[in-house]
Amino acid sequence: MSNRDPEWYFMYFRMDCDQFEWILKRLRPVLERKYVVREPLSAKLRLMVTLRFLATGDSYFTLATCYRIGISTVCKIIQEVCVLLNAHLAHYAFPPLTESTWKTVSDEFAVNWNFPHTCGAIDGKHAKIRAPNNSGSLYWCYKGYFSIVLLGIADAHYRFLYVSIGSYGSSSDGGILKDSQLGRILEAGKINFPKSSPIIPGGENIPYFFVGDEAFGLREWCQVPYAGRFLGQDYQNFNMRLSRARRVIENAFGILSARWRIFHRTICAAPETVDSMIQATVTLHNLLCTSNKHNYAPPKYTDREQNGRLIEGEWREEVRGSILQDIPANIHIGSHNYTRNASRIRDYLKDYVKGNRI
Repeated sequence: MSNRDPEWYFMYFRMDCDQFEWILKRLRPVLERKYVVREPLSAKLRLMVTLRFLATGDSYFTLATCYRIGISTVCKIIQEVCVLLNAHLAHYAFPPLTESTWKTVSDEFAVNWNFPHTCGAIDGKHAKIRAPNNSGSLYWCYKGYFSIVLLGIADAHYRFLYVSIGSYGSSSDGGILKDSQLGRILEAGKINFPKSSPIIPGGENIPYFFVGDEAFGLREWCQVPYAGRFLGQDYQNFNMRLSRARRVIENAFGILSARWRIFHRTICAAPETVDSMIQATVTLHNLLCTSNKHNYAPPKYTDREQNGRLIEGEWREEVRGSILQDIPANIHIGSHNYTRNASRIRDYLKDYVKGNRI
C-alpha cells in the first residue's frame, strides 16, 4: 500500500475514510493553493502529512522522505494545517459552555458515574518540549525536562469541554488554573453553571461543580477527596466514588496520548507552534470520540469496573513511556485554603454517598 494512501496510517488513530473526507471537505477551501509557477501540493496530501505527524510522532525527515517533499515544506505544512484545523473545526468539536451544556454533562455524570451535580472532571498534564530559546527555567518542570502544561476538563464520555494549553512547566501554586480564562471566570463566580438545586427530593440546594484531585484545592466549584491516610469508612467511600468520576479525565488524557503519538516524543517546535499542535490533537480527539467512538475508544480501551473491581483500559499499555505526565499532588494548582461552605458541601456529598452505595 502506498505511503500516500491515507488508509496506510489510519490504524494509528482509528479514523475511517468517511471521516477523513468530512474533515478534508471543510478544510479544502483554505488548504488549496493557486497554481503560480509549479503545481502546488494538494489539499489532501497536506492534510495527510499533518495527520500522520500527529498520529505517529514521525520526524520531519521521515515524512519528507515518505512523501518526497522538502523538510522545510513538511514543517510549514504542519504548522499551517494545525492552525486551520483549530480555526475551522473547533466549533464542531467543542460545545458552547452554556447552562444547558453544563446541565447535560451533569446528568450524564449522574447516570454513568453515579456522582451528582458534576459538570466535568479536571486535571493537568505535562507535555515534553525542546527547550525554547532564551527561556531560562520557565519551562523546566519537576520531572527534569522542559514542558508545557495541558489543563483539561472532560465530560462523562471522555470528550474535552475545555482546554488551556501553554502554561509554563514550572507553574505551581495557583498559576495554571488561576491564570487561565476559565480560572478567572470561576473565581469571579461568573461561570454559567445551572442554579443550585437539591440532589434528593426535599434536600438542600447544592451547587454544581467540577471533580479533581487534591492538587486543585477544595472549592465550592471543585470537589476533591479528603486528605489523610487513616480515614473513616464513610470518608473512604466518598473518596472512592469521587475518584471513580474523576477517572474520566485520566482516561481522556490516556486515549489522547495513545492515539496521537506525538506525545511519545519531545515536541521540537516553538512554544506557540506546540500549543497549536496539541490543540489540533484535542480537536481531532473530540471529533472522533463523537462520530467514531466504537473504533476510536471502544469499551475495553477505557477503565471500567466489574463487580467492584477496577479493570484497566487497554490504552494504559499503549502509553507506557509516554511523555504526557501528571502534575504531582505536591504542586498545588489551587490554594490550601477553602471556605467553610465548600467543606460543608463536601460533607453533605459524603453523607449522600453513604446513603447511596453503588
